[in-house]
Amino acid sequence: MTVDLTNLTLASPYPTADTIHTANDEGLKVSHVGHSTINSSVYPLKLNYVLFVPQLTHNLLSIHRLCLDNNCWLIFDVFSFWIQDKAIRRILYRGLCTNGLYPIHTFAPSNSKQTSPAKAFLGQLIQSNLWQHRLGHPTNTVVSLMLNKANIRVPKTFFPMLCHTCLVGKVSKLPFPQHHNKSKTPFDIIHTDLWGPTPCISVDGYRYYTIFVNECTRYC
Repeated sequence: MTVDLTNLTLASPYPTADTIHTANDEGLKVSHVGHSTINSSVYPLKLNYVLFVPQLTHNLLSIHRLCLDNNCWLIFDVFSFWIQDKAIRRILYRGLCTNGLYPIHTFAPSNSKQTSPAKAFLGQLIQSNLWQHRLGHPTNTVVSLMLNKANIRVPKTFFPMLCHTCLVGKVSKLPFPQHHNKSKTPFDIIHTDLWGPTPCISVDGYRYYTIFVNECTRYC
């Protein structure tokens, strides 16, 4: 039973003069009858034969009708409740107990307008490179896709800058230290580094070594 006629679809006047009897034996007149739905995370739950009773103060839901129309279970405990599909065993709705009652907050007609997608309202436009830092340094393609999905407008960056954090994260080896000491006179102590042999063989069948001497390269 509902207190709002807009919750019903295909509503029609109630054909009889039957009334709803409350705890004090007061008869409440039924005005219309129709259908409605409960929005869930999987699919809308059908509510057939919903009565519009203008004198009610709250919407009332029959557990028997809900389970009958949707082939589902209702599980209750002292803190919360769950609506579970019998076929796929998936939780369709979950809610909390409030003052000994179990309210469902998504009671809405099936022909109601769909809610607009989530949007982020910003005080100022933020460049895409800042969003790239905030989102954990994903690729530019991923950043663009995420911003488009969230309907977040960003100004175009005409001078894109390389992200130092992204470059460091992709480096697999540490850089070589730079040495500024140089030999200026004969027989000075020099520092050398030998690399080789090369993995590729030359045309003459040799493998080359490279000697680094004071930042000057000589081939042997």
